[in-house]
Amino acid sequence: CNFSKKIENHFKAFDLTFFYINNGFI
Repeated sequence: CNFSKKIENHFKAFDLTFFYINNGFI
């Protein structure tokens, strides 16, 4: 349970970072 939560949080953070990078370059 804890492990999957950490993975989920990691992907959320990655999504946010990717979103900002995309907006910055386009």
